[in-house]
Amino acid sequence: MKQNLEKVIDQNIPEQIKSAIQILNQNHFEAYLVGGSIRDFLLQKKPKDFDIASNAKPDQVLNVFKNFTVIPTGVRYGTVTVIMPGQKMEITTYRIESDYQDYRRPSQITFTESIHEDLARRDFTINALAYHPEKGLLDFFGSQKDLKSKIIRAVGEADQRFQEDPLRILRALRFASRLGFSIEGKTAKAMYANKILINRISKERIRQEFTSIITANYAKEILLKYKDIFAVFIPDIINTFDFDQHNAYHIYDVYRHSIEVLDNVPNELDLRLAAFYHDIAKPLTFS
Repeated sequence: MKQNLEKVIDQNIPEQIKSAIQILNQNHFEAYLVGGSIRDFLLQKKPKDFDIASNAKPDQVLNVFKNFTVIPTGVRYGTVTVIMPGQKMEITTYRIESDYQDYRRPSQITFTESIHEDLARRDFTINALAYHPEKGLLDFFGSQKDLKSKIIRAVGEADQRFQEDPLRILRALRFASRLGFSIEGKTAKAMYANKILINRISKERIRQEFTSIITANYAKEILLKYKDIFAVFIPDIINTFDFDQHNAYHIYDVYRHSIEVLDNVPNELDLRLAAFYHDIAKPLTFS
């Protein structure tokens, strides 16, 4: 089974990514394809981008790829963008993070020599896989099992993951909404426990995640099940919860009615937003 999965990944990785890994290896550095691209390959989806993790430090990456276009995208955080003919990729040094004082970016980065430690800092198990064209697939956290079971589970301590970066709460909802996955119990409990931290996130990031959630195929299920989390940054919907319309043609409360309408329009942003908000003032004007 594992060999079949590795074959799926290997057949889909762009040759430039394999070449970049090989170049790092030839210069005596470790390198693995990591994160969302592996998840997408295993779900038979096309990845949007490619991330490589390596024990090479940023200055070493810049030197190794000096004959290509390199951009010091986030050198402070260990990330360098490398552009090879026809393919862009980010190469990031293995790292351990701590002290997320702004609830978004770590104030302290420690580079490490361990791919295991690097994967342990990631958000969800489905994003914590690593692949090497010769060494195969690395799965330290039951990622393949969760992918097969369609489960979103935090890596390690869920509370810690969401306190480090509250945006992960909305990312979990986005993955669930787009993939049709369920959120594991302890992970969901930690999301509720830390939901107030969403207010620490920039409005732009919240908007980006929310619009992605409501235009997905499983938006209805997520908007209904996790409405108390959405109420943190859209408090006006609270009045619509359990609000009886006293109308034979409206069998649901206002919130459920709005979500049912949303579910019955095409998943285009303008239409979904209109459906979501169309009755939001009804509790204030109802007579």
